[in-house]
Amino acid sequence: MDAVWLLLLISILTVFYIICKIPIVRYYVKYFALGLILNVGSVFFTLTFLIKGKPSFANSCDVMPLLHLSQCVLGLRPKLYGLENCYMHRQCIYVINHQSFIDAIVISHLWREPSSSIVKDSLRFYGLGWPMIHFMRILSIVRNDHAKAMKTMREAVRMVKKEHVNMFIFPEGTRNYSGRLLPFKKGAFHLAIQTQLPIVPVVISCYNSFLDHKNKIFDDAAYAVYILAPISTEGLTSADATSLTEKTHAVMSKVFDLTAGATKEDLWMDLREREKLQEHEEGQEQEQQSQ
Repeated sequence: MDAVWLLLLISILTVFYIICKIPIVRYYVKYFALGLILNVGSVFFTLTFLIKGKPSFANSCDVMPLLHLSQCVLGLRPKLYGLENCYMHRQCIYVINHQSFIDAIVISHLWREPSSSIVKDSLRFYGLGWPMIHFMRILSIVRNDHAKAMKTMREAVRMVKKEHVNMFIFPEGTRNYSGRLLPFKKGAFHLAIQTQLPIVPVVISCYNSFLDHKNKIFDDAAYAVYILAPISTEGLTSADATSLTEKTHAVMSKVFDLTAGATKEDLWMDLREREKLQEHEEGQEQEQQSQ
């Protein structure tokens, strides 16, 4: 009888595995698994933090393994380039392009205590994670209320100055699947100027080759994350916010555009090096032709 049950279990798992090879099934199974992990994890950590007491930056570090688990379940393998540009022993303002909730997986590899982020207030209506976010000391911003938004930004400045927090911000302001970076909002750059901290641009490769919401595709993938050279804000004033925003957008767009044109198989590579090699080879060919 035990052999029959074992055979039945193996058969069910085999059928499930085969069904999950169907793209649309895999898409929904992955999002169901992600929602299950995050909601169960949110309840667990919220209860844990309630027992521990008040919100703290240490709580946010406790949550990061939950994102690492999500990464494994989703079959995602981000490969980080430019770790030498991380200010592991100094404060900075990280600015990151935003495509999906799974961007949080990348943040989990850079997060260290004390760190915080600014998320949109409407997240309170999604899932069970809002109380957990409160206990992580992550700020929320109300986009359509200027007074409340400015209050949030003032609190961000205070946290950075007084509590020496590293801040993670998505300057596009919303998720973007277009394959091009949206114009950046200036809040992150005013924050960096007011605190005189360097900006560390982080470019997450374009997901379009493995994540397609329209066609319900969500494949396993290895993809590159580029931590670019820090941009100094020393001596800058609020009058420089626009130029700083444009400069950061330009350096990030150059890298992101490389990834938008890459195949899923090439997405894990440092495409900047491949571009340099191609330019070098083209230069040699032109030199040979001119001789």
